[in-house]
Parts: sequence; structure tokens; C-alpha cells
Amino acid sequence: MVLSTEIYRKKPRSMSDEEKHNYKQALQIFDHHINMGTFMEVSGEVFQELHTQTTRDIIIKILSKGMEDIHPKTLEPLRRYALSGAEILEKVNEYIASPECTCESLESVTKSNLFFHLRKLEEGGFVTEAGVIKSGRRNTTYYGKSHKVFITMESGSHKVFGLLKDPLFKQFLMDINPEITAEQIDTILSELDILNAGVSDYFMQWLQENSGPLQTYMFSFPDLFTIFGFIQRFRPETTTALQSLSDMLHIDQEKLIPKDK
Repeated sequence: MVLSTEIYRKKPRSMSDEEKHNYKQALQIFDHHINMGTFMEVSGEVFQELHTQTTRDIIIKILSKGMEDIHPKTLEPLRRYALSGAEILEKVNEYIASPECTCESLESVTKSNLFFHLRKLEEGGFVTEAGVIKSGRRNTTYYGKSHKVFITMESGSHKVFGLLKDPLFKQFLMDINPEITAEQIDTILSELDILNAGVSDYFMQWLQENSGPLQTYMFSFPDLFTIFGFIQRFRPETTTALQSLSDMLHIDQEKLIPKDK
């Protein structure tokens, strides 16, 4: 029996063994019900927290990796991506104590400290409550990522080439290129403005198309998105426009190549 996201998020007053089995099954396929990826604009402080080895960064890593589990009925091994607070706490402290953790200032996390970080991640939209299993008087809450892939960026930074629309930049180009008309500059800048669009939508489509294999690997998806942006620039019309901009900026491209020492 597979329970919908809406059903297994409910908090029952009491649960039979059969209901517990069904809830456990639903939690084990929690990742089947969440969206593949999303772009999230965050403040510089939050961006730093999620891109360095902080407690919140480690929590996201652990929820991304999931943990080994056994199907409650078939007893077949599987990987579960909805973890209880106790499971997350154990995994976080194991990570901090391992050679994989390179941040020497990180210390073991307490239960209260963990739930503080979980609340902050929930408020930020990174973590969601996956479900609750009740056993007697005890409620065990499980947490998972709200999306399988986060592409986090500082607010406004996705407009890397926002300068192209700045009238001061256009005036600067006109001043150092008196032989070029304003219309010619407008044409080149509008051709380059495509660098601000298109990649985000296609990247999410690509993630969805390759969602199966991607869940197996734990590399940097933000870096992959950056590579998509670089690849986009190899379109012939974009390359031509970039060369024109290089000429207008009087850039000596040979000096951009690092020399061997």
C-alpha cells in the first residue's frame, strides 16, 4: 500500500501495527513525492552557511544521502530519505567526528541544537516534515528535503550579466568607442542578454529527465548549473557577440591566459 503525501503527513492519535507498516512504507518512498529541483535566492549569510561545513550544510548533506533501511513487509534493503531527529543527530555527529569533516571548529551537536537548525531549515524552505509515527505516547517526526536538488544563490546573483542593461555601462562603451553607434551597441548587448535567460528552465528540465541516475551521485549541482551557463556561451551567435563586446572593451585576450611560471 502506498500512501499519498497528504495522508502520511497527518498525525494520527493512535496507530495499529498495520498502520505503522504503511507509514513506514510511505516514509521510505518520501523522495518519490518531492520535486526534483528548485532555485532558491537566499541572503549572503544563508548562502555562506549552506556552502561551508556548518551544521545546516551537514544536515542537508545527510538528508541528501539518506540511510539504509529494510522494507517493513518484504524485508528487502532500500535507502530511505526521510530521517527522524535521532537519526539525523547520530549522522551529524558521526560526520563531524570523521576525517571527511574539515571544519575543526565544529563540535558535537546536542539534541536541542539540532532541532534549532532543523526549524531554521524548515523556515527557509529547505527541509520539510515528512511524517509522524506514533508508538504509545511517543511521536517520532521524520524530516526530509523539500526538493531533491537545491541551486542556491545570493539574492540577485543569478543576473550575472545584469550589467548589460545598465545605461551607465552603455554610455561607457560609447565613450571609449566613438566610432560605434548607440544602435550597434544596443544590438550587441541585446544579443548577449540571452545569457540571463533560458538556462534555468532547461536545467530543471534536464534534472527531471535524468533524475534516476542523478540520485546516485553526490556532486555539486550548483557547479553543474554554472557549467550549463558556460556551455550556453558556445552558441555561435553568443560567441560572436562576446567577441564584439571584447573588442569594444579593448581587451587583450592573450593577457587573459595564465603564463607558465
